[in-house]
Amino acid sequence: MTTIYQFNINVDTPVVTTTEFCRRTGMKEPTLKEKIKNGEIPTMPKRGKELILINWALYTKQALSQPF
Repeated sequence: MTTIYQFNINVDTPVVTTTEFCRRTGMKEPTLKEKIKNGEIPTMPKRGKELILINWALYTKQALSQPF
């Protein structure tokens, strides 16, 4: 027998700053920067000295697709 889970997820904003990401996840900033460098956290394209913006919508989608 297969169990089907249904739930709704609301993404309040598609992108967040690194500071906001750390606040929401509890991840430390150095850890986040390493994960971004390794390509583990999706970010938006960046030009020059713009802030690093994390693609929160894609991160949420990836998290939800993980087996549990």
